Amino acid sequence: MTRKAVRLPDPTETPILTVPEAGRILGIGKNSAYEAARRQDFPVIKMGRLLRVPTAKFLEAMGLIVKPVDVSPPASLRPKTSSRTPRVRPAIA
Repeated sequence: MTRKAVRLPDPTETPILTVPEAGRILGIGKNSAYEAARRQDFPVIKMGRLLRVPTAKFLEAMGLIVKPVDVSPPASLRPKTSSRTPRVRPAIA
């Protein structure tokens, strides 16, 4: 039996998943997904009786995406900026 490829959701377009949607991404059934959510195997937000899964945290926790790496240069290599506020001349009336 072959599994169907699952497209990973974009956290900016789909910030919240349902538990069954998260289960489909993992290739598990609805009941197993709710059991995993109950055991807190992946991040879950509880709103009353509803359980929702934050997409970005879920994908990161499952190792499906990695946090972006900060590629800015270290402070020692950044250009020096003046801490002085520029002086503004009053307009002549």
